Amino acid sequence: MRLIVGLDRPTGGDATIGGVHYADLPRPLRVVGALLDAGAAHKGRSAYDHLLYLSQTQGIARRRVDEVLDLVGLHDVAHERAGSFSLAISVGAIVRHAAGGIAGIIAFVLVLAPLTQLIPGSTGDHVFAYLPTSAGQLMVNARQGPDDLLTPWQGFGVMCLWTVALMLLANYLLWRRDA
Repeated sequence: MRLIVGLDRPTGGDATIGGVHYADLPRPLRVVGALLDAGAAHKGRSAYDHLLYLSQTQGIARRRVDEVLDLVGLHDVAHERAGSFSLAISVGAIVRHAAGGIAGIIAFVLVLAPLTQLIPGSTGDHVFAYLPTSAGQLMVNARQGPDDLLTPWQGFGVMCLWTVALMLLANYLLWRRDA
């Protein structure tokens, strides 16, 4: 996609749209719509406002904004700030690839958590208690179990800290790479 919109140069051949380079299109967003980095949208602006701004600069009808939001399944959250979207967007922004973000989360949950149980002594139990998977399970429980190191409220706090840490890391990396 980066080749098609002219952000990268192909090592061979030509990347055109209907035989025309993206930069030579009079109103390129009327022909090609691309979201190359979900984290690039302004965090204080809603998805609706972001698309409305783009449509107005390209002479696209306002009704098309609703059509696109319906098409991509964002109609229900169209007026929420982009900064309030899911934690997965933060992970995807960190690794700069949505599939890489999903694979990273799966590896973290399915590989790291069980490996902490192999750490000898109570150290493994303490590390495991502060992982998001364990903290999430504690949040669901109404009462602290006899073997739980944290209370449900402490589990909630751990989840909040993980969320804030990932969002701060994603924000920093986006600022450093894309500013």
